Amino acid sequence: MESWVSKSSLSSLQRTSLNKIDTNLVSAFVERWHLETSLFYMPFGEMSITLDDVSCLLHLPIRGIFWSPQDVTEEVAVELAVDYLGVSQGEAQSHVRSCRGSYYKLE
Repeated sequence: MESWVSKSSLSSLQRTSLNKIDTNLVSAFVERWHLETSLFYMPFGEMSITLDDVSCLLHLPIRGIFWSPQDVTEEVAVELAVDYLGVSQGEAQSHVRSCRGSYYKLE
């Protein structure tokens, strides 16, 4: 098992204090998490957690390149909306034009 952990670059997790987790604190954060926005809603405002935050807290290395979505043309946005959302071609074209670009706002 240790060799798998070493090969996965997660060996630094063995040195963390994850066995000393304050379950009440974790519960408080879980209650304030909003899946729709990926934010914590705190008494002082909204708060998010980034990959860099996780890296710093757990001492995990971040390696490789970040994934970025490719640019999508209006035509491709319409095609995707028709294929995956089941809307008509005309409705998709109208909606993409109203968003002024290759976007599709889900409501």
